Amino acid sequence: MAYIPDKPLVYDALTGFENKELILSLWRIKKEKRAAYEEKFQELCEQFDLTHALQKPVKHYSLGMKYKLFLISMLARSPELIILDEPFTSLDEASQKQSIMMLKEAFKEQCILFTSHQRYIYAELGSRFFLLENRQLKEMNLI
Repeated sequence: MAYIPDKPLVYDALTGFENKELILSLWRIKKEKRAAYEEKFQELCEQFDLTHALQKPVKHYSLGMKYKLFLISMLARSPELIILDEPFTSLDEASQKQSIMMLKEAFKEQCILFTSHQRYIYAELGSRFFLLENRQLKEMNLI
């Protein structure tokens, strides 16, 4: 499972690589799975045009770059369940579209659960929709 909040959980004093290493150690990714993680991480960094910044301290990143780094670090684990809380609010429009396309393509078989006030994301990313209103969960029909 990967939980990705609306604000990226990265440390400004560390570089992008050091943040990735911290996440690796926190998740206790075994040595035999580390190569697959590293390959996926590099692939996603290239897709999000983040490779050039990985040696720099995160304090020099924009908010969108910090979000991309955390998103990539979590998704490189190939989790079966991805929980996104208000995804993409830290990203510019081009990065939002790129993120949606990447999630749809790379994680077809995984369950993605997300909360959002941005209705366009529903149709782009979801297949079933629910509305939480007055403590009641109701399935929505988007037409």
